[in-house]
Amino acid sequence: MSTLYEIVQRESQNGNDKKFSSIHHSRDDEVDIKMYIVVNTTPKLSRGKICAQVGHAVQGVVNIIRRNKKRWSVYNQNGSTKIVLKAGEEMMKNIIEETTEKQKVFVVDAGKTQCPPNTVTAIGFLPMYPHEVPKIIKSLSLL
Repeated sequence: MSTLYEIVQRESQNGNDKKFSSIHHSRDDEVDIKMYIVVNTTPKLSRGKICAQVGHAVQGVVNIIRRNKKRWSVYNQNGSTKIVLKAGEEMMKNIIEETTEKQKVFVVDAGKTQCPPNTVTAIGFLPMYPHEVPKIIKSLSLL
């Protein structure tokens, strides 16, 4: 019986999915670049809603990073790693204050489903090399 990965790989080789790509792992700091997404855990959102908010953050970051051809190329060709972290509302405020020099995307919910309008649900940081990651981001836990 085939694994899911083997099935996807086979489909890709048959030309049914042109978007399949292998993920390359490297220990070299020149290609060790990651996107960080911080999710606000204060509003009690369902897993599906959190996934959607993370998706919005990633989409916003990608729309911006693609303009920086060198960084986009390094990020895109070396695994496109995303780290999803969690923080409460007060910590989110601290993160914003301590990362003013970093490019980021704010996900602000319209309030149509699970939270009030204008709730900041996530912050997406453009991909960073290890030496660029602020200490406050390094202090956060995985979601």
